[in-house]
Amino acid sequence: MDKHQQQQHEPRAYIPDELPEELLRTAQFYAVQPVPQPTREGTQLLMERLLREQATTIQTARPWRVSRLQVLQVARWHIKLLGPWFWLIGVLLLMGSFVLAPSVLGGERTVNVLIMLLPLTAILSVIHAVRALSLRVHEVEASCPTNIVETAAGLVIAIVFFDALLGLVATTALTLAHWAAFGTLLITWLGPLLLLVGISLPVALRWGTLPAILIGGGPWGLLISIAFLQQNALAGHVSLLPQTSIQLALCGLSALVGLSLLLWLFLRGRSWQRYLLQYE
Repeated sequence: MDKHQQQQHEPRAYIPDELPEELLRTAQFYAVQPVPQPTREGTQLLMERLLREQATTIQTARPWRVSRLQVLQVARWHIKLLGPWFWLIGVLLLMGSFVLAPSVLGGERTVNVLIMLLPLTAILSVIHAVRALSLRVHEVEASCPTNIVETAAGLVIAIVFFDALLGLVATTALTLAHWAAFGTLLITWLGPLLLLVGISLPVALRWGTLPAILIGGGPWGLLISIAFLQQNALAGHVSLLPQTSIQLALCGLSALVGLSLLLWLFLRGRSWQRYLLQYE
């Protein structure tokens, strides 16, 4: 078969007749151009060159590094996804407790309500936020190259800051009422809050919300029950404030450990993502 017969058997491009004259001439020009027929040797050379280029690109490419500011910006969008009611419920819960507690329990027992309520509120808020984060995580991953563990830690730090701010206001009010010393009361609830939240976050990411509630809220409820059993509850002398300097130091150490866990997950969460994320 000669070259003329081979060109006759080659498929011809379909050119509609309704094209404008200038566009029709251009289409006919491209239609009569010979179709390249690469040889096996040429294809092999092209693949070898592409493989060399790919290897060079991999060697010279640097891994993508997302700044902490970008992670916080993504966490801000997650905060907006939680909605205003998430924050209003926490405020109303604390306000309602401190409005009813003095009239029902008395002023000194309001201190116990603050110590019991703040860590539990923070744990439940964090677990709800992580659950909402896991439901929307793929939408955020598709739009920005951030790490989910670091984003979750940034979101949790914002929630902890919000709860701590509310607790600071309540602690100031109780201090002005002469029901407790400011520093002692602050360390008493801040220590378990940071520690239990720091433990609950990786548990919630890895095993889900129910184990996080049990591991985060269970020990705190047990410690409160032991404190009530050890003291004379019937006489009304139960106090969850530290009775010794050692207990106060343990509260401060708990706050330091919990804050270190949260910062560690925020700064080094990328290396632990495949171990912590249950929805990968």
